Amino acid sequence: NCKFIIARKPEGTPVTERAIPVAIFQTEPAVKRHYLRRWLKQPGLVDFDIRDILDWDYYKERFGSAIMKIITIPAALQGVSNPVPRVQHPDWLYKMVAEKNDVFQQKKITDMFGKASKKPLGTIENVPDIESIARDIEKLPTVTKASKRQLTEEETPTHWKDTLGTLYSFPRSGKILWVHFIVSHA
Repeated sequence: NCKFIIARKPEGTPVTERAIPVAIFQTEPAVKRHYLRRWLKQPGLVDFDIRDILDWDYYKERFGSAIMKIITIPAALQGVSNPVPRVQHPDWLYKMVAEKNDVFQQKKITDMFGKASKKPLGTIENVPDIESIARDIEKLPTVTKASKRQLTEEETPTHWKDTLGTLYSFPRSGKILWVHFIVSHA
């Protein structure tokens, strides 16, 4: 049920300001003339036929967009040429179809994997006993964690300063001892 129509006049105004209630065309001729002249902003209007008042370009555009949504866009996405040549495809649709049909397009990882087929369940005779499954698990090899070997007190490394002291506190013979320690631990 159409409650309003979109008028052609006044030109350049938004669509919401050009909406006229359909009920005005069912009123007395004097009331119809008064309000149509007022709403259309044409005081000298003499032709009050609805076909002359309608904004046909607006309705063609709306009809074309409906055809596009229902027919032409799904056809283009399915690879069919435009079944309604009067309704042009939008520019973004050409780009989308070109991307869809691109041979160098990177594949999605989800496309590489398929759903596994379900194997039929075995009969009662083929189902293993739960206790035998537990026994099989006990037969599996166990892995132990390697522990670090504890060093004895003689094996623990000592810091060279603890053993030899600072370099400058040695007498000449101590420097030779210090060089031997460095060479032996290098």
